[in-house]
Amino acid sequence: MKPFKRITIKAIMCCLIFCAFSQNTSAQETTKSWLDPLHLETSFEAGSPFKKMMPFGAKLDLNYSIGNRLSIHAIGQADHFVPKNGMTVDYNKAINIGGGLGFKLFPKSKDFNNFELRADVTTTVNSTDLKNTTYSAGIYWYGESSKRGITPVIGIGYKFRDYRNEGFSNYSGYYVSLGLRF
Repeated sequence: MKPFKRITIKAIMCCLIFCAFSQNTSAQETTKSWLDPLHLETSFEAGSPFKKMMPFGAKLDLNYSIGNRLSIHAIGQADHFVPKNGMTVDYNKAINIGGGLGFKLFPKSKDFNNFELRADVTTTVNSTDLKNTTYSAGIYWYGESSKRGITPVIGIGYKFRDYRNEGFSNYSGYYVSLGLRF
């Protein structure tokens, strides 16, 4: 388990350094780089309680915009599941990776900022009792980041978790996501 944590931390640090150095360094230069549509989002998610369980977790989303409205997402997510009795132990967590697509609902406009409809699928990669495949769909809002600044990201949506182990009921519920976009 410790090597996986080290690899995850190194991958996150590489992504952050990559995004930091991808900024345009010359204010007078107007040429676009292939890195301009690349963004990193970090967020915290909390789900609604369902059948004596409430999930919450952290999400890392590396996304790339194709054209003006479509985006591709690579997602890493660490979830904790709080049972009704409130006890959390090591087997109450799952680490998922996966991907998804996003579609901006409105063309670029000052009135609406960026509302994006997203759908993604992730699956558990660590050995845990809570192995699952998660399907989610939601609507996200984020501010304009034309100068590669940090902007807030707010999302609401619906998740369905299909657990692979017997004895666990599938989860179905709503979630709220708060985060930052770089």
